Amino acid sequence: MSLVVRFFLAQKKQCLDWCGGLPFVVIDFMIRIAVLVVLSLCLTAALIGRADFFCYNTEVKKSSFLLIALCLGLFLPTALTLAASKPIIAGWIPYWKKTGGVAEATANLNKLSEISPFSYTVSKTGALIDTVKIGSAPWPKLFAQARKQQTKVLPSVMWNDSQAIDATLANPTKRLSQITAILAEVKKGGFDGIDIDYENKFASTSPYFSLFLQELGTKLRAQNKILSCTIEARMPPDSRYLVVPKKLEYANDYQALNKYCDEVRLMTYDQGTADIKLNSTKRRGGLYYPVADQAWVRKVVALAIKDISPDKIMIGIPTYGYLLQVTDKNKYFDYQEVKSLSYQDFLKLAKEKKQTPKRNNAGEMYFTFASSSLSYYAVVSDATAIANKYRLAKSLGLRGIALFKIDGESDEYWGKLEVKN
Repeated sequence: MSLVVRFFLAQKKQCLDWCGGLPFVVIDFMIRIAVLVVLSLCLTAALIGRADFFCYNTEVKKSSFLLIALCLGLFLPTALTLAASKPIIAGWIPYWKKTGGVAEATANLNKLSEISPFSYTVSKTGALIDTVKIGSAPWPKLFAQARKQQTKVLPSVMWNDSQAIDATLANPTKRLSQITAILAEVKKGGFDGIDIDYENKFASTSPYFSLFLQELGTKLRAQNKILSCTIEARMPPDSRYLVVPKKLEYANDYQALNKYCDEVRLMTYDQGTADIKLNSTKRRGGLYYPVADQAWVRKVVALAIKDISPDKIMIGIPTYGYLLQVTDKNKYFDYQEVKSLSYQDFLKLAKEKKQTPKRNNAGEMYFTFASSSLSYYAVVSDATAIANKYRLAKSLGLRGIALFKIDGESDEYWGKLEVKN
């Protein structure tokens, strides 16, 4: 990353204030063009011999050539980067859909830079559990093919037991034991790193989780391995609360994540009715229960980018949807999730109910129908919604996207994603 971008990253809040939230890569590009224009004028004056324009003597004319060379050195790398840079694409492969997931991932390794099987869970005592039997078929074959195509393998460690996470990470001995177990699995499998997905943590666990990431990250980087950190989406407080609490506490310390994680995957999906501001403005157009509205994703990223470098942030993108039962409560709609839907499920249901899906104001596909006097709403994150979020990551200069999930049932979007560099 350029020195110019690094300067702005060091002054994140001021940069956002000055530049209206423009992506850092755009700010960098604009500055370089401005420098190029000014110095080009000086060079032009020198070349046409107009010493009275900018340059007043031979020495200054010589300096003009040096300055333009410096300017080109500043400008050309960004121009080339903008032309060639692509967000990396990662994807989680669920163990409950491993056959279809592995087949889909294998077919698209030319686009995937990272794959993360949901490999490990953790017991209440903090012991690692090899849920997928990662040394057995079909995983070794997938990993071998991934390495041939320079796709990194970062298995996920999933844990959502609040009490157990706190008890383990707050205890130095237990914390070290878990780190040692993770490192052993990375070495045994020849993996490129690990993805830590510890959810539903207490806010009081935050300092211990940061210590865990610091200690694990230090040991992984000593072995040239990657620490990926998957975290829940965080919204601006006024988008979450009608009355913002005076004291807000979070389970994830963004500054620590920025310091100790090589990449940070934001779980920007399962939005539902979480954003009260978007609920208020967008439900005026009808039903509003998105999997992940792009406007909401932008909010989550804008907040994260204040403390986490853009080149570490990855947008989590859903490849699924929901079927919801809807009840009109006069002043609002009540939504009850009936089941999740793959894209193929969504199309099948639309055909069964003789409905033509349309695009909603969240950028996703939907249709409605009635059955036995009950009203239903089906919504899905389709290929267009996924491609739009990929372009969003690119426009913001982010590290990339993480697809949740690759399960063999939603492959239409691959045609809209770029082949990796």
